[in-house]
Amino acid sequence: MVKQWKEVELGDISTMEFGKTPKKSKNNIYLEPELVVIARGVEDIGKVKISLPKSQITNSFIILKFNEDIADKKYYYYYLQARNLRSIGSDSKKPRITIKDLKKVKVKMPPLEEQQRISRILSTFDNKIKRNNKISKILEKAVQAIYKHWFIDFEFPNENDKAYKSDGGEFEDTKWGLVPKGWHVGKLTEIIDVVHNSKGKLYPKDTVFVTVKGMIGKVNINTVPMAVNQSCFALIGKENIGQYFVYILMKNCNKKLIKKSYGTVFHTIDIETFDSLNILIPSKSVIGKFEITVTPLFAKMRQLSVTNNALSKLRNRLLPKLISGDMRVV
Repeated sequence: MVKQWKEVELGDISTMEFGKTPKKSKNNIYLEPELVVIARGVEDIGKVKISLPKSQITNSFIILKFNEDIADKKYYYYYLQARNLRSIGSDSKKPRITIKDLKKVKVKMPPLEEQQRISRILSTFDNKIKRNNKISKILEKAVQAIYKHWFIDFEFPNENDKAYKSDGGEFEDTKWGLVPKGWHVGKLTEIIDVVHNSKGKLYPKDTVFVTVKGMIGKVNINTVPMAVNQSCFALIGKENIGQYFVYILMKNCNKKLIKKSYGTVFHTIDIETFDSLNILIPSKSVIGKFEITVTPLFAKMRQLSVTNNALSKLRNRLLPKLISGDMRVV
């Protein structure tokens, strides 16, 4: 045992209560961020979170209020994250954690100042990751705005680098109405290959994936080479159609895909579903310009993702060492 670090029960340093039932509306609003443990549910039971300010906390959660004179809430947030609280739940088909059992969980209690130093170090990693995620979301919104401006509002740059529609660009009549000259309505699979995932296959970075089982229609693009399970299809642009265009196109088509899904208990999507999806197909020159325009934004998002992965790995290596006392903070 590390010198000066006591071992106590959670009930010795905190009070606990269940959140309020949802029916009591305003009574389950908690103004301050609270440390909570998910007490019910098959998948998430035992997970530890800190609620947002002014959050509703239901009776699926146990709220822990720590004695601030001896215990730092953020420190015990990290400490309990590293513990397997799921194991204290009941063994029934609908497992749950009780306040009685949670109070008996033994935890180490460094001096308050050391708890605070540890939580500040770990929070630095989390705050940096959150900032990077926020920047990535802003960058993706910028890409979406460019896509809308070009491919929905038809204001892509013409040969004189002016907005096509506003500058009097030519349009042709189609079954979908007027579209820029050289564009046409066609099948999604005219410009995209849909690949049924084979077990163990490694896909290169910038492959677009769409989930076809479970949470169908979810669209992702990988930043590093990776393999995925058979609940995903890989989408690859044909004839030099850029992957960033494919990604944003599918983001804008996913609702159509979901509507075309089928199944009784679990909905699914197959290759025929993709083949049945009609889209407006722009000219390759405009798609190429779009790819060039958004590539720096995706490069920055990839860089932020790589940075966050490195920060998460380092944080996860430090976490058990810091809370066990193997690494001391002075």
